[in-house]
Amino acid sequence: MNSILVIRLTSLGDVILTTPVIRALRNAYPEAAIDVAVDARYREVWNSNPHVRNVVAVQRGQEGYINGFAAYDLIVDLQRSRRSATIIRSLSRTSNLKVVRYNKHRLAKLAMVYFKHRPHSLSHIVQRYLEPLRELGIPGDTGGLELWPLPNEGRSARRARHTTRTRIGIAPGAQHFTKRYPPELMAKVVRVLVQAHNVEVVTLGGAAEVPLCDQIERESGVGVVRGDGAASLAETTALLDTLDCVISCDSALVHMAAARGVPVAAIYGGTVPELGFTPYAVRHNVVESADVPCRPCSHIGKSQCPKGHFRCMKSIAPETVAMSALELLNLQ
Repeated sequence: MNSILVIRLTSLGDVILTTPVIRALRNAYPEAAIDVAVDARYREVWNSNPHVRNVVAVQRGQEGYINGFAAYDLIVDLQRSRRSATIIRSLSRTSNLKVVRYNKHRLAKLAMVYFKHRPHSLSHIVQRYLEPLRELGIPGDTGGLELWPLPNEGRSARRARHTTRTRIGIAPGAQHFTKRYPPELMAKVVRVLVQAHNVEVVTLGGAAEVPLCDQIERESGVGVVRGDGAASLAETTALLDTLDCVISCDSALVHMAAARGVPVAAIYGGTVPELGFTPYAVRHNVVESADVPCRPCSHIGKSQCPKGHFRCMKSIAPETVAMSALELLNLQ
């Protein structure tokens, strides 16, 4: 193979979860030119990745106008959608072009959502992303996720920090409501960590999480370090490198932390770990209400609880969340 294109457009967490595929391709084809096509909002994931030659930043609605890139010998479609199909049609082709796609397991996900077929779980999404490579005789990848936010930076040593206290990040945001642990309960988590265990708590997230973190800080009644409102992926990643552990809802922050080797306590409400998006190749704990029969209500999350009670999140005690993180650090 001389030239390869990997397509994964959205979302941020999914893009990070494709990094082992790029590494596996680089190991199999050391001399190949590897490009990635990604939604322009998430190109920062790839900007400093040493395995990637070019980043094709795709604007929504412009998928059919990608020009100026080489004809490819191999296309790995990890989006498998109308958008990725449009990209593939727009590209120049070599005579021996091969296209491989991952299996989205739509029926299995629908069965889990509508018929609650648990505990039958899907394989982890990283393994599903790697599966198409087996058609090419490429062995599975056994490494973790990668996030290279700065030039020539890999899995660097933890940056120096100005405290000897245990430092735990909280990531309360998520794109969908049913993935968010209620802020009034997260405030109690913060209070337990600070008052009972002398932990320094750091808030994480972008501009959208600022009001949420304002509420959590106000209702906790204790001091926190504000790391939310980050303007870039690199800013949050640099902060992750100073943390001992992260408490996160089922969101991209789970996978960002895993990519930097930070242990994760992941909270699941309307979604479930059996869908295959647990923290990958990092120490982690899963926090959930296993006895709420309407879970999962969706495989990606919903804007409101379909039943109106939101017991999947409200029944998770703040002390349980706090202890799940402390257990990862042997501090319980």
